[in-house]
Amino acid sequence: MTTSDDLDFGAGPDERGLAALLEQAQRVFEWRASIDSLTASAAHEGVSVVVASQGTLEQLDIDDEACAGGGAAVTDRLLRALAAAQANLATAIRASGASTFGPDSPQVRTIGRALEQRVGAAVALPPDPSVER
Repeated sequence: MTTSDDLDFGAGPDERGLAALLEQAQRVFEWRASIDSLTASAAHEGVSVVVASQGTLEQLDIDDEACAGGGAAVTDRLLRALAAAQANLATAIRASGASTFGPDSPQVRTIGRALEQRVGAAVALPPDPSVER
């Protein structure tokens, strides 16, 4: 039977290593809190949007002129503005991560991969109705 005395857990981090890990964890928590308050905006042909830190629509303004062309055109403008705002949010998150952790840090690479999965899997835009096919 194996007991805890038989297992080798290693020495673990020394006091300096533990302090460095705690400092890194604190920076991550502070960075995450700052990201939670981010918003981003964009506009496309009379449709303006603001997205919250998770990329969800927070504010929507549609000019009367944006309604020209009917519902399909408004939908297209809205989706394009939303995609642009989400891309702007991703850029802001990457920049914040690079500023906090360093541009070539493992944390920024992880942030980039997560953003690519989230933003890269965003809405597939329908064809632009103003483009003749």
